Amino acid sequence: KGRRSVLDGVPVTLPALARAQKVVSRARKAGIAVGSPADERQDERQDEPQDEPQDAVGAVGAALLALVRRADASGVDAESALREATRLLETQVRAAEE
Repeated sequence: KGRRSVLDGVPVTLPALARAQKVVSRARKAGIAVGSPADERQDERQDEPQDEPQDAVGAVGAALLALVRRADASGVDAESALREATRLLETQVRAAEE
């Protein structure tokens, strides 16, 4: 497709959460580490088998909601904060590709 980056073609018009998930997914599929070592340890714990698939869905949903509450309590727009964090991640992924 003539793409120079695994991130090419990810629409900027996606909602922040969908865009972040797409960026993370493409980076991982390309073998590019995303996140800090603490994030990686957390990912490893989450990769452990769950009793029920719904347990993971519920846990992730609760964690996301807790972050939205935290943002709201801090007067931070969660959507904008995630867009900025995703933009920084994109910069890191593009640098790793070079």
